[in-house]
Amino acid sequence: MSHLQILLANLIWGALPLYFYFYDRVSPLFMLAMQIIATWLVLALFVRAKPQQASQPNRSWRTYVPSACFLAANWGIYAMTVQSGQALEASFAYLITPVLFAALDCFAPANRKNPAMLGCMLATGGIIVLDAIMQGVVPIAGFLIAMAFVAYILWHRKQGLDPLVALKHETSLMLPLAIGLLFIPQDLSLTRTQMALLPLLGVLTCLPLLLFIIGSKRVAFKHLSLYQFVAPITGTLIAVELYQQAFPLEKGLIYAALIAMLCLNIYLNRPRQSDAKAQLAMAARIEAE
Repeated sequence: MSHLQILLANLIWGALPLYFYFYDRVSPLFMLAMQIIATWLVLALFVRAKPQQASQPNRSWRTYVPSACFLAANWGIYAMTVQSGQALEASFAYLITPVLFAALDCFAPANRKNPAMLGCMLATGGIIVLDAIMQGVVPIAGFLIAMAFVAYILWHRKQGLDPLVALKHETSLMLPLAIGLLFIPQDLSLTRTQMALLPLLGVLTCLPLLLFIIGSKRVAFKHLSLYQFVAPITGTLIAVELYQQAFPLEKGLIYAALIAMLCLNIYLNRPRQSDAKAQLAMAARIEAE
């Protein structure tokens, strides 16, 4: 079930440019404000406070400030990148994200002395650098989107945050930012259809994020890295077909090489039979909790 949650989350993320395509002439700042407000409303309507358990610490609002900042950066840069016509660059962010997750997996105690994994990651980094050279531009927006998301997931893992409660607190912290953005003079010419579809942005934001956070607690980083190729591939198809962006053969080879390297990385670091029982026992403990 956890693997299916990760897969579905990435499929929704990859298809997000379809939604933003209908708001191509709307200010990205306005869309960011609407994303925060719509997400907060969805959580306020459907998420109820859980009774505090004795085994769980009583967290202060300060705990959610870093994750709120990471999330605002991820949403804001993504919206600006897609609505500026660079949907392919935004999809590249989801190509960089799995590489970052796989790189973090290299620092796990069990993998620190694994030369095969280190070699795979060095080759993967070289492929990304080669892509930047071939394109003649460093995908800065893509890197920023990816790093903000990885930092967000790491903070959730470190703090052991409940995904629904955390997202509700994070959007509450971002509400002043959203309200402030609405006061910025902007050229808004929304149709009735666009107005009606704005609340859907909250659902499209909450659903994949919650699926990913819940699933990522039970799936290793090296497997997360493979599933996350669903998003850039889906986003690339939309960028080429809908946004009419060029996708040269060289970039296709870069994508294929990255996928091959991460698949090789997962194969070389597959669990041995001696480790299988330990992993099953760990999964059983997580389910019991």
